[in-house]
Amino acid sequence: MMRAFTSRVIVLLLFLATGLPGIGMAQTVSSAQLHAPWDELLHQYVTPEGLVNYQGLLEEEDKLLDYLLAQRTVSPEAAGWSAAEQEAYWINIYNAATVYTVLQYYPLSNVNDIRLKGKVRSFWEAPSVQVGDREYSLNQIEREKLTARFHD
Repeated sequence: MMRAFTSRVIVLLLFLATGLPGIGMAQTVSSAQLHAPWDELLHQYVTPEGLVNYQGLLEEEDKLLDYLLAQRTVSPEAAGWSAAEQEAYWINIYNAATVYTVLQYYPLSNVNDIRLKGKVRSFWEAPSVQVGDREYSLNQIEREKLTARFHD
């Protein structure tokens, strides 16, 4: 487990060192390019009815984690994206972070069955993803980014 994590960190650091998309260059990456890995996973593991094949997605967990780790270099508000692109960004991040967390506890029948250790009582309140230099919980993304900004 630690070896896989270390490998991912090394790959991520090499990726960032090459500047593709390094800090400061992420703003030039289109939202479509940024979300291509997530879109690929959605097409492969989510039915048109919205049902997720979590069992199959477990085999692609590393791709999902890499996608989420890549968000550390992104500042959607500073990227020059339209409001619609920013809204799509936050919806994608919310959904990807939710799916990744479910995979950590799979199989389960309800996300509310997830019990976290520590001070955070709820799956929804736990820090789930880092965007730029800030960590967000799912509730923060929903309230601060989607509801407050885009009225979703």
